[in-house]
Amino acid sequence: MPVVRRVIEQVVVFIKANYTVGISFLPAIILVKDFKIINERMCCLRLKAKWFSCTLMNVHTPTNEKTEEIKEEFYSLLEQNITQIARSDTKIILGDFIAKVGEESIYKPTIGNESLHNETNNNAIQMIQFEISDGLNVRSTTFPHEDIHRETWYSADSRTANQIDHVLISNRFRSAITDISTKGTRHWIRSQLNEDKF
Repeated sequence: MPVVRRVIEQVVVFIKANYTVGISFLPAIILVKDFKIINERMCCLRLKAKWFSCTLMNVHTPTNEKTEEIKEEFYSLLEQNITQIARSDTKIILGDFIAKVGEESIYKPTIGNESLHNETNNNAIQMIQFEISDGLNVRSTTFPHEDIHRETWYSADSRTANQIDHVLISNRFRSAITDISTKGTRHWIRSQLNEDKF
């Protein structure tokens, strides 16, 4: 239990210190193997599953207005940390990618058919390039839902809604996620994992 207690304490301290960025996990699972704070935009949680381990990375990508250099540094750091994850682990990267994934046919094999947007923005292109190079698959644009269950961000006047939070998973385990939908006006992503896989 000391590992779980330490992890929860680290998460609480991290949330209090970095609430403006707002990345966190709510570790309600007793099977926590490790928790690592990488920086204010990235943290990593490793869980012991039924048959193997699962590593979840929570990210908050720099906004579209940030320079390309800052975005490249972010993806470079993400890449470094992804390569440190054990090959046997299921890798799930989730969070605020600020990426509007469009419906262009060139991206369909990795993003699916259920995006809220028609055109892909620059952040989404970078996310897709990262995903392809690391053997990942976007699951948040795979499952059919009403728009309200795909929207993850609302403007202050509630007139504009976007799907900018995403869930990526190792291609090998992409069938383990059977559904993803959003709920409410906050960045709440619910993933249903297939119990047979975990």
